[in-house]
Amino acid sequence: MTAAVHKYNSNRTGGHKRAVAGVRDTKGTIEIKVDGDVGPTLRAGEAVSLRLRDSSNASNYFHIQHAVIAGNPVECDIDEGQIVSMTYNFEASDVDGAGIWAASTT
Repeated sequence: MTAAVHKYNSNRTGGHKRAVAGVRDTKGTIEIKVDGDVGPTLRAGEAVSLRLRDSSNASNYFHIQHAVIAGNPVECDIDEGQIVSMTYNFEASDVDGAGIWAASTT
């Protein structure tokens, strides 16, 4: 997650710039290693809900209720022609005002 940071100064900042958080942006990448003849199941522009497992603690999950697949590049084995990995680029949207991320243990 990133946030635009805006800086300003005025007669109340004592000659220093003050930073304030602006619009937040959430995006990420999910890479899937493929074993066998499997094609991409999600297409660019598709709206999805994501459930991501925390790699540091397998019992923790993060839910992203509203995400859009921004792209899905595929890496292939040039000799065999099989898909080796798929990458899903996503961007999240806070549609209902409830926040982007929700953490849970289930």
